[in-house]
Amino acid sequence: MRVLTEAEAYDEGRFPETSRVKRRLRETEEGRKDMGSVIEEIRAECIAEGIETGRAEGKAEGRLEALGRLVRDGLVSVQDAAASAGVDADEIRRTLAAEG
Repeated sequence: MRVLTEAEAYDEGRFPETSRVKRRLRETEEGRKDMGSVIEEIRAECIAEGIETGRAEGKAEGRLEALGRLVRDGLVSVQDAAASAGVDADEIRRTLAAEG
């Protein structure tokens, strides 16, 4: 990123093609549009990744809550719930404690 933001980031004489591309991206309307498109693509990918991560975390949290209710209702043991969720028994106990 420094190459694009700082004029002295490298020797223009040694890197003429990079200098040309840098000037086009920074100094022309077309270049700014290209950079804007790239930034929007990256932004969309980050949002999609964040949504996917959030879904996975939500599913895991929901699974722990459901198993915690089954333990609290006496239908499943703490050890069985932990094995089903792939966590240790203390995680199930913390979930129960958090629910009150």
